Parts: sequence; C-alpha cells; structure tokens
Amino acid sequence: MIAFKRQALVNVKTARQIGEGIGIVVDERRFRANIYLNLNHAGGFAENVYAGESYGLARRLCSRYSNDPRCKMITLDPETTEPQAELLRTVTKGHAGTAWVYGPVLIEGTVARGDKIEVLE
Repeated sequence: MIAFKRQALVNVKTARQIGEGIGIVVDERRFRANIYLNLNHAGGFAENVYAGESYGLARRLCSRYSNDPRCKMITLDPETTEPQAELLRTVTKGHAGTAWVYGPVLIEGTVARGDKIEVLE
C-alpha cells in the first residue's frame, strides 16, 4: 500500500475537454494526480463538485477537497517534455487558474480500480 499525504483527483474527461478546446490530445498524466476518475455521468470539470466537501473512496480514504491551482508543469508533455503553453492559458482564462481537486488524506486505506467515490458529510 502506498500512503499519500495529499490526494489529487483528476477527471480524465477534463483533460480531454481542455485538449479539444486547443486542438491537441492531452495526456492526463500532465496533472500529476494520484487518482484518476472516469465520471461517466458528467463532462469535463465535473470533479469540481467535490471542492469543499469530505468524500470517501471505498469508505477508507477521506479528504476535504479544494480546487487545485495549476502551475506551469501542466504545459509539459509527460512523454516528450515538449511545452504547450496554451494548456495553462486555457485553464487560467476559462477556469480561474484552477483545475481538478485535491485535499489531505484524513483516513488511510487501500483504493482499487473501480472503487466508488461518495459523500461522507
């Protein structure tokens, strides 16, 4: 088991939406999350509903989330390290410089592929 002090959640559809807006394919690994969500019921930026709330994954891992201010690192392609400055400009202009959510881990536990995320409060 890997213990994280901070948990970052990225919806893979958010990365796709940003890429479509600037005409490139965006690899979600640019955002350095430790948990990737596939929110089938919603589009990009749907993970923002978790900001300000405590949630659990598989009832074992809990956090109080906030929006994640993005930095220049998201402009670097994880395979080639080629920069794409338009990515950060898009997040800054269209989403107040924040994308994805993160928060401290309150209760450690094991998270597996397919686990559900749920409101705890």
